[in-house]
Amino acid sequence: MSPDPTPPPMSQADALDAAGKDADANAGSGSVGDPVHSCHAGAAPASSTSWSPSSLSSGLPSIGPSSVSSSVSSSVSSSSLSSSSSSSASSSGSSSASSSSSSSSGGKRRVVKITARLPVTPSKRVNHATQPPRAYEEFSSTSRDKALASNTPTVLLRNCSPIKLIAETIPPNQKDVAWNVVPNPGPASPKPGLTPSGDQATLQPDQSGGYAISASLDGTTVYWNLVLFEVDVDSSSVQFIARKPKDRSNAATLVMNSGDFDLANPANCAMYAKANVTLSAGGQASLDTYCNKITVGMCQDMTNDTTAAQYNGGGRERSRYSATPMPGVPTVVDPAVVVTEIGFPLLDTGLGGATGGSSIFLSRTRSTPSNAGKKLLVETCDSPNLAFESLHPEFNQPATKRAVSVSGANNFTLYLVAYSTYAVFSFVAYGSVSWTLDITGTITWATGQPKYVPGASAGVTGTGTTFALIAGGTEANKAGCEVMPPADLDPYWINDAR
Repeated sequence: MSPDPTPPPMSQADALDAAGKDADANAGSGSVGDPVHSCHAGAAPASSTSWSPSSLSSGLPSIGPSSVSSSVSSSVSSSSLSSSSSSSASSSGSSSASSSSSSSSGGKRRVVKITARLPVTPSKRVNHATQPPRAYEEFSSTSRDKALASNTPTVLLRNCSPIKLIAETIPPNQKDVAWNVVPNPGPASPKPGLTPSGDQATLQPDQSGGYAISASLDGTTVYWNLVLFEVDVDSSSVQFIARKPKDRSNAATLVMNSGDFDLANPANCAMYAKANVTLSAGGQASLDTYCNKITVGMCQDMTNDTTAAQYNGGGRERSRYSATPMPGVPTVVDPAVVVTEIGFPLLDTGLGGATGGSSIFLSRTRSTPSNAGKKLLVETCDSPNLAFESLHPEFNQPATKRAVSVSGANNFTLYLVAYSTYAVFSFVAYGSVSWTLDITGTITWATGQPKYVPGASAGVTGTGTTFALIAGGTEANKAGCEVMPPADLDPYWINDAR
């Protein structure tokens, strides 16, 4: 009997898609792709509108940690200039001006509004950084009542970035505003740090609990209520697949498969991680009702990629990440094509793109609430596939050189992070673990088709079996975490065969 005819070769993109479907098929139904949700069902403020890296790069200024501060400063520059001008006047002139302004305003001096500005988490990349759609999240209050029932609090995370406070006064630019942090309901001590500076102040969100931040002038007071949540990691576990990468190659494409995407069967995943966490606002049980504003998940960055394929008679093909989108994982062969590397770290969602909030999490991340959302089980998994052409592509030449080996590794760092629905571009990190997928191996052609045979170093390894915890959490950028797009599977991944 004659053998079955050989099916037509699959493209590289089709091969990756088939391998991914195979992994999902192995996973079965149920847990795969479960959506991420916050710790408690309930309404939350709307997230920001969608945006793309290209639209941001064309319409937004560069925003780094220093420029965020600059942005906040520039927004109040007119007040500072007015203050500078006032302070240069004589004491009698200042007194007369104040009296005149107070009289013309129809009453005594007063604070009418507090504005609070929380800087968003900027990109970690030095070059080709994608900036957030805004420099800071802004909140305000005009309430003279600190009761939470009538003055709804802003809910944020402890150890997010310092918050700039601005008091609006009548007459404007009064520099003797009295600032204070009042327990509401507390704890009474320690309280978040506060550094007053005339009609402005800086709040260090370094203590969890409920507080009323007040600005007073001549017996009038405005309160901005703030609840700061702590995310305590009770336990964590990270495990890596025991087997070596499997061959998923076809006639046209070498494919190395590291595992399945299967939260229900962690042993089948290249990497599986979980953390049990508890949310607490300074131990104040009355504030637990606000925990539905906090979402905890896992964010992953690719920190390096050295993978490549080698071919008989010379030549290689390597993975690269272009600063310019090049859809379809194309293979570059033309010597005239210039590829500018975007650089690492790269956000790795498995979805492509990120628009703040839970869109930065790995696609299989899920958070399971219990005990009214105060305690959460957060899980994720990842199982990357790698692919190269089986015959070396050459410029204006037929591809004839067979692949003989593959080498290198993908390096990742996984972070346990959280955000508030009040600030979907501001993230706090609570721990991390790094891991590596090594694909080093040989390619055989015994049947006339390529077959990947993993070598001794091939497999998945990690830096630990638990998260390395960050006590109290820290702003995600300070922890080394990239939260801005593009994700590594966006149309920035190419194979370079030159």
